[in-house]
Amino acid sequence: MSADTISKNPKALIIPIIMMINKMAEGEWHKKVRLERIEKYRKKGYEVKSSHGNGKISLYLGKPCRSTFLSDADIVLLKDDKIMIIEEIQSTCSPKQAVGIVIATDLCDTCKVDKKLYELSNVKLVIAYKKQKEKSKKPEQLQLINNNLKLDGYLSSFKFEEIV
Repeated sequence: MSADTISKNPKALIIPIIMMINKMAEGEWHKKVRLERIEKYRKKGYEVKSSHGNGKISLYLGKPCRSTFLSDADIVLLKDDKIMIIEEIQSTCSPKQAVGIVIATDLCDTCKVDKKLYELSNVKLVIAYKKQKEKSKKPEQLQLINNNLKLDGYLSSFKFEEIV
């Protein structure tokens, strides 16, 4: 991207910056949890795709392009070449982050895994998050969201899983 392009349209930097942040190094806890969960899901018979390492999992509302990109995911689980579960792993997960992840994912109708496109329909979302301190209110807050946030898109359900 040239300096001339940036000076004429500074917003042109937003998507490349987001993509750069998404490619940043994966934290130690995140990697450990991701690898453990991949192994768990493979034992259950799922085909597992992961966004870290060699792959990328992108979620879109409409035809995949930069302007329809809404989110990404850490893991997708497939059976019979259909995405069954989308998983996001969070070391921290505030109520605001949780709602944002659920709504952005629910809006998406297409998932691109590496270069292959999948239509999303009746998919489950799992948000795995780091175990909180004993007095934390986060599990209660996330349960409130789970009980009250209504889905109106491409997800069939969502749940939060606390990870040790």
